[in-house]
Amino acid sequence: MELISRQTAQFYQGGNISPPPSDQQNAGHVQVAHLSAMFGLVETCAELLDLKLRDPSEQKILDEFRARWYDYCMYYNAENVAQVARYGVAFPKLILRQGHSRLTAYAARGLLDKQLARRAWKEFYEGDGYAPSLPWKSVHVSGSDVPVAIDDASWVSTNITALYGLAAIQNLTFVQ
Repeated sequence: MELISRQTAQFYQGGNISPPPSDQQNAGHVQVAHLSAMFGLVETCAELLDLKLRDPSEQKILDEFRARWYDYCMYYNAENVAQVARYGVAFPKLILRQGHSRLTAYAARGLLDKQLARRAWKEFYEGDGYAPSLPWKSVHVSGSDVPVAIDDASWVSTNITALYGLAAIQNLTFVQ
């Protein structure tokens, strides 16, 4: 946690805890990818930030880490203008924005920021995952197209479904 807090680009340094190879001087090289916060980082950071530490110096480390995590959560899906103002560069066109809306919701809850809460739901409903305008129904497929007749929802993606479910549950928990 200390090392992430000390890095100029913090969580946006491409997944390295030490200065990334492209930024040995820790000048703040920004590298972000759409999988940076997937596969448990949100849940792991939430667990870490719920810790109650007895040693005040350790609590300071946790508080600094919390600030860095909120920063990451606020800027991942932010407008390019905000990213440039904070990090000096606009992030690349990232995918899985609907799933990442839970980052914005987490920061909104922690910072008691109603504007961030509204933004989280906007990201959820307008992200690149499942839109309210999808058919949300299956189609019966039979005949020579399949060995056995089935009801199919060809618009369903396993990864998007998992992220949609996590984002829906976490957004409801964090910002209702």
